[in-house]
Amino acid sequence: MQNKTTKFIFGLLIVLSNSFQAFAQDPYLNSFSSIEPRNTNFDDLGFLKQQIGDKQIVMIGEQDHFAGASIDAKARIANYLIKEMGFEVILFEAGFYDVQKSVEYLKKEKRGGFRYSLYFLWAKSQNIIPFLDTLSKNAVDDKIHLDGFDPKFTSIYSSKFYILDLEKILNETEYIKSNQADWNIFKKLVQTAADKFDKKLTKFNAKERDLLYRVSRDINKVLVSANQSYWAQAVLTNTDILIEYSKISLKAMIANNEKAENLDNKRDSLMAENTKWLLENKYKGKKVIIWAASYHITKQPEIISSTSKHNFSGKKTLGGEIGNIYKDKVYSIGFISYQGKYGISFDKPKGTTIKLHNENSIEVYIHKYNYPFCFLALKDNKNIGGKTAMINGFNNESYNSLDWSKNYDALIYIENMYPNTLK
Repeated sequence: MQNKTTKFIFGLLIVLSNSFQAFAQDPYLNSFSSIEPRNTNFDDLGFLKQQIGDKQIVMIGEQDHFAGASIDAKARIANYLIKEMGFEVILFEAGFYDVQKSVEYLKKEKRGGFRYSLYFLWAKSQNIIPFLDTLSKNAVDDKIHLDGFDPKFTSIYSSKFYILDLEKILNETEYIKSNQADWNIFKKLVQTAADKFDKKLTKFNAKERDLLYRVSRDINKVLVSANQSYWAQAVLTNTDILIEYSKISLKAMIANNEKAENLDNKRDSLMAENTKWLLENKYKGKKVIIWAASYHITKQPEIISSTSKHNFSGKKTLGGEIGNIYKDKVYSIGFISYQGKYGISFDKPKGTTIKLHNENSIEVYIHKYNYPFCFLALKDNKNIGGKTAMINGFNNESYNSLDWSKNYDALIYIENMYPNTLK
């Protein structure tokens, strides 16, 4: 009996020793046990306090909107930042108008919900719905503040209320009385786009685009003079993105050609402008979470290379703009995964299988540690320089950087990806 006990203890010590040795081989890794958004036992995420420290702005990405596991992990990390680190604002990659209107409507009418202002890939993502609905309840009591920074119209809130609210503000000035003809055309064009929001591209001809541009500038000046800075900002960025989208076809967007690249750059620049406005006006000095795709929070896309047509070279990003302005106040987290499936699922476990990574990838490097979930700190990390990572989508494209820390401060590694299941 004593001999069996001794062997057991000896074996256990070997396992523990190997485990500690494996971790010691890379001190930049922190494993954690859960990505379940409902899990509020945060003992496994305690390392985040040391890693993030006193940063004011934390940008959290996701590999792809079809990456269910990344979205779940993101919600749990955001919840940790709110409950354990005092973050009090979340800015979403969703309508600059839509999100604030959804909260305003919820407070006033006691119905609706802020998640309906988000893109459906988050609003209907099954595992994070309880998290989003809790945010709604807390926003009503001002326990958390929610806003969007996307210049696009993203929900029914724009369709129902945007033009009505803008007209109400402008009626407090002399603009509509003095420019009735222009306003009527502008109103009709914008309402048409708002009605379609994310369902279909709205096409404007050159004359209509010129009018949208000119009238939006006139309205902006009037609103600035009337101390309506929020609406002055909204009119410019909302209108500019409508103009840009009207220049491009769905075919060009899918082909990711030069026109699509220009659109991407314009959208990210406008998202950055809206984010700066929110950070400097509504939430100055507050601790803020930025919720977006990993691509948008990339800080220096020009130093990321790829052999594919979906290159980062020449890209302008929200993360680059915010990083340049707020510098050491910003902490960014991207996502990678080793295997599994991605896609959109409706209650059935289906999806597209992630293809094998190359041997010189960060995914293969971390896989050997047998962690289901892992946090990889990037600052001063010499172990992953020059390694590839599938940080942007699952189209079998890997990206490379000699210094990943110039784009993200950390990467969340997920061993087994699963699809984004919608409710």
